[in-house]
Amino acid sequence: NIDIENKHIIHIYTHAEKNDEYGFESNLDEVYRPLNSLLNKIDLFSERRVDVEKEAIEIAKEVLPQFDKKRIMFSGGKDSIVGHSICTMVDENIEVIWPKSGFDFKELEDFIKGNYVVKPMRNLPLDMNYNNSTVFQIHEEKGKFNNDLEETSDLLIINYRASDEGVRSKDHYIKMGTYCHRFSPVFYFSEENIWRYIAKYNLDFPSIYYKGYRSLGDEPVTIPSMPSCEIVEDIIYYVHKHPFEERDGRKAQDNSVDFGMEKLRNKGFF
Repeated sequence: NIDIENKHIIHIYTHAEKNDEYGFESNLDEVYRPLNSLLNKIDLFSERRVDVEKEAIEIAKEVLPQFDKKRIMFSGGKDSIVGHSICTMVDENIEVIWPKSGFDFKELEDFIKGNYVVKPMRNLPLDMNYNNSTVFQIHEEKGKFNNDLEETSDLLIINYRASDEGVRSKDHYIKMGTYCHRFSPVFYFSEENIWRYIAKYNLDFPSIYYKGYRSLGDEPVTIPSMPSCEIVEDIIYYVHKHPFEERDGRKAQDNSVDFGMEKLRNKGFF
C-alpha cells in the first residue's frame, strides 16, 4: 500500500509463504521482485520532495507577478521559513509582516529579530491575556486582524499546509477574494517535506524545535510533543516515523471549542 499523495508510509501485507499444512505455497521472490524493482528505480520520498519544491516555485512564479502590494505573514515557524524562502527566491518585492500576539515564545522572537527584516504588527489587543479570555476568543481576534490586513493588501501570502490540519485540507493554495487574495506556496508540502527543504538549503530555524516542540502556537497553549533533538536530521527521522501527530502539542488550541478550527477559518483565522 503506497500512499502516493503524502509519501509517508509504505506497508507490505502478504500471506504468500510456504505453508504445507494448508496446501498453500508461493515464492516470495515473485511477490517482492516487482516492488523492489520499482523502488530501486524511484526513490518515492525524495522524488516527491523534489516535485513539491518545483511545483511550489512554479506556482509562485505564476502567482506573484500578478500583484503589486504583496505581503507575507511570517510567524518564524518552519512553514513560514520555507514559504518565505520560496517567495523571495521568485520576488524580493514582498513586505514581511510579523503578527505578534504578545504571547510568543522568546526563542521565536529572538530568531525573527536576528534573521529577518520584518514589520511587527500586534494581532491582539493589549488588554487580552490567557487568564481572562478563552483560547477561541483570542484566535477570533487574530482572525479580525487578518481581515483588516487584507483591506490594505492585494495579496496576502499565508504559509499553511493542507496536511497540517483537517480543515485546511479543504482549502486551496490560492483563495480569491473581492479585493485581496490569499496564497500559500507550501500548501502541498507535508511536514517532512518542510523539514527536508530546511535541511537541503541549510536554513536557520528557531532553537525551540530542538526542545521537542513540533508545531508552534502561542506559548500558553503549546507544549512539546516529540523527544528533544540535537540535529535537524533527528527531527526529520522522528517526523517520518510519526507523520500524523504534528499538532499533538496544540490540542489546547484546536480543542478549545467543538469544530473550533472550522469556526475560526470562517472568521478569517489562517
